[in-house]
Amino acid sequence: MPIALSTATEIVDRYLVAEEQADFESISDLFSENPRIKNAANPELTGPDALMVFCRGFWDRTEQRAFEVIDISVQANTIYAFVNSALTFRAGATFGPVIARGTFEVTLPTALKFVVNENYKIIDLLVCHETATAARLAVGPR
Repeated sequence: MPIALSTATEIVDRYLVAEEQADFESISDLFSENPRIKNAANPELTGPDALMVFCRGFWDRTEQRAFEVIDISVQANTIYAFVNSALTFRAGATFGPVIARGTFEVTLPTALKFVVNENYKIIDLLVCHETATAARLAVGPR
């Protein structure tokens, strides 16, 4: 099932706006009932609670989120999006064993891979970005 670039762009834009606004109702409208989600170094999430766990984990750790789309491409039922993610992390946010000493801002180049079903619902989300920069910033100045 090939996806038109215009449809892919709409899905990506709606997803990013919902992430920026921490809008679970809008983001859940984009996903299937049992998605699979993999975010960087975190464990894979699957099943009906996967989206809530993923969103809560991200939104609870960040005060602000802003995304700039750099490029979008499509192959069959898969959408690839490259974005700059400008994030403000809260004091106390964890990065593996590292706990943020204070609030800090970081912009991370991010690759997103969305696999959608025949109803254009996201069934699989892969979020790729490096994690070392945020962990270093969380520690604060030495």
